[in-house]
Amino acid sequence: RNGSLEVTGVLNSGPVNDLKYSLNNQPFGSANKLSNLSQGTYRIKVQDRNGCDHDTTVTLVEPSKLGMDGTMSKCSM
Repeated sequence: RNGSLEVTGVLNSGPVNDLKYSLNNQPFGSANKLSNLSQGTYRIKVQDRNGCDHDTTVTLVEPSKLGMDGTMSKCSM
């Protein structure tokens, strides 16, 4: 649960000040960075100061586990 989403822009023809953000229909807040998220699909809603809502759905995917392939050598001192 260490994923995050950040809204960096909203396409609209109206004012872009005083935007509010909602994740999965939760109450709106002022933070455009949503954190502590796990893998899954999320609905992000952005509301401008005129009360117009703009929404989208995004999917967070768990990255592959990191691995290492190689040969260990003995350290000689």
